[in-house]
Amino acid sequence: FIGTLEPRKNIVNLLIAFEKIVKNDSCIDLVIVGKKGWFYNDTLTKVQELNIANRVIFTGFVTTEEKFIILSGAYAFIYPSIYEGFGLPVLESITYKIPTVTSNISSLPEVVGQAAILMNPNNIDSIYNALKEVYNENTRLILVERCSKQAKKFSWEITAKMTENVYDKYQVVK
Repeated sequence: FIGTLEPRKNIVNLLIAFEKIVKNDSCIDLVIVGKKGWFYNDTLTKVQELNIANRVIFTGFVTTEEKFIILSGAYAFIYPSIYEGFGLPVLESITYKIPTVTSNISSLPEVVGQAAILMNPNNIDSIYNALKEVYNENTRLILVERCSKQAKKFSWEITAKMTENVYDKYQVVK
């Protein structure tokens, strides 16, 4: 996971689902990359309540370079956010061809297309099942194959052109 530790990122539900995974596979760790945000103590408290502190690694804030080093070494990327304006972390993960699990709400399905496993972030079983699915080797191969195609839909050049088209359409002074 990469993002600020705050309630809308839904890390508490991720931790509950992850705890179920850990019961069946003790060699999986969850790395949570990001700075502390508002109500971050709920996340830290839940780790202790679930007794998974030895399986969860909090990096705190990392530089952009460090973030991409961590992401490039990830087995999977999990982003159970409840609300996103765009969802740059999931785009970054599919750009790196990392099998991704993300929410089926907000802007995230549009960003990932068919290149990620979608789950209901408000349903622990949905998160748990998606986490199990991302460890299936056939699923992983399909997701990695789809990542390149989906990532090509987004670039700064495309964004600039679309922005220019909006300016032209509404005759905004350039």
